[in-house]
Amino acid sequence: MHRDHVSAQCKRSGLGRQDRHDRRMANSPKALTVIAAILVMSNLGACQWFDDGNELNSLGMKALTAGKYEQAEHYFERAITTLDRQIGQNKPGSTPPPSLVRQLAYAYGNLGKSQKERGRYSDAANSYAKAIDLLDEGVPRTEEFLLHCTHELSLLLFNQRKLVDAEQLCRQELVLAKQLYGAHSVRGAIAANNLARICETDGKNEEAEKNYRLALEMCEGAGGKEAERQTIDILNNFAVFYEKIGYYADARELVERSLKLQKPSSAGYIADRVKSLFVLALINKDTYEFEEAEHNYDQALALIENAPEHRQLLCEGLDHYADLLQAQHKFERAEPVYERCVAVCEKVHGKDHPHVAERLSDFAVLYRREGRLNEAKTTLKRALSIQENSVGVDSLVYLETVNRLTAVLKELGEYAEADQLYSSVVQRMRKKVGPDHPYLADMLDNQAMFVEKLRGKRAADKLRSTAKLIRVRLAGSLQQPARSAPPMP
Repeated sequence: MHRDHVSAQCKRSGLGRQDRHDRRMANSPKALTVIAAILVMSNLGACQWFDDGNELNSLGMKALTAGKYEQAEHYFERAITTLDRQIGQNKPGSTPPPSLVRQLAYAYGNLGKSQKERGRYSDAANSYAKAIDLLDEGVPRTEEFLLHCTHELSLLLFNQRKLVDAEQLCRQELVLAKQLYGAHSVRGAIAANNLARICETDGKNEEAEKNYRLALEMCEGAGGKEAERQTIDILNNFAVFYEKIGYYADARELVERSLKLQKPSSAGYIADRVKSLFVLALINKDTYEFEEAEHNYDQALALIENAPEHRQLLCEGLDHYADLLQAQHKFERAEPVYERCVAVCEKVHGKDHPHVAERLSDFAVLYRREGRLNEAKTTLKRALSIQENSVGVDSLVYLETVNRLTAVLKELGEYAEADQLYSSVVQRMRKKVGPDHPYLADMLDNQAMFVEKLRGKRAADKLRSTAKLIRVRLAGSLQQPARSAPPMP
């Protein structure tokens, strides 16, 4: 702008000589730098250097409660950065203030919750583990949060079928619950119930039965409405356990006990009744009472069909129903049920959630049984892509999908692609879990089948020898062996 024009403007606006001097100073490079710094400092929300860890944790919790998980993650990550920096400013060898450590543990734990809700199980497990490491240092007033993080991490590991680690954590959870709430409490019953489920999945039937009974005993000793509600859940889980091992009469008896405790006026009535009907349908399926099984599924689905708060149960019910139809070779009826199941699951959790991958993997089994191998291959590849980024390559769930896909590739005669897939998985597993792991040995054995067809017996035997050496080293170490990966279907 021309100087005379500026002067005229200054006069018209009543600016004097001092004002004009201030304006000239404001346009100098040094002054502009100072002004920019002031503006940055005033914009605290955009600059984490001036963030307050406690306030960021509060903002994250508000977003978490509102279901805004991505936004919550952002706040918790900023809180972690800020608190880490503040703790790092302590003198070497000095103990950080407990308040800062406590806030950092909360940030990690709540970040884990956000990541879990978004289906990022591996990331969530890492966040919970960091929270537990911090809380294990004996930070005051954090025992309940330590119990919460231990419970959540155990469930995450269970969902990834990392059963040895899940069981160890769950046992710690049970001890901690007893210390905090006594021998009989709902929290203790929840831990015992989860421990029973882990043992059941790992084939430890005696341990599973013992812990289901312990969970019921704890609820009975605790008393109250909350204990009664938890008893219903334990009875349903206990019934599923008996159904799996073929004790159908005992399973029915437990479901009947669960149904008698359910009251239409209670808050969780619909969910509890639906779960009981699911269990009855499973028993009907095993005992070839297919019409009765369909009837129970129809009743359950009718209860939750138009209830948005029960959409997760709708996913589960549709999946079970499709399995029932598939067991009867009613493939044409099963297919639209699977399609709807995947669609509902995507709507509830998002397209990249592990639950969606699980439904897709089940759907692919139907395609394979119908001989539609290319569709099975495409569906399993999508499931595998989701699991790779959510549960990780060392998860038994992921490896089950790998084996389902390679079985399809084998039927298609695509041995080179199967070999390439196994090589990729083995390489990434070695990076993540090291050179000695039972899952790794099983993967090498599976890969050897394809290598023998492609490159001959000598190349295949080399892989089998490596697998054998891994098992020998594991047997000679003090490491508790993990459950084996599934064989190829």
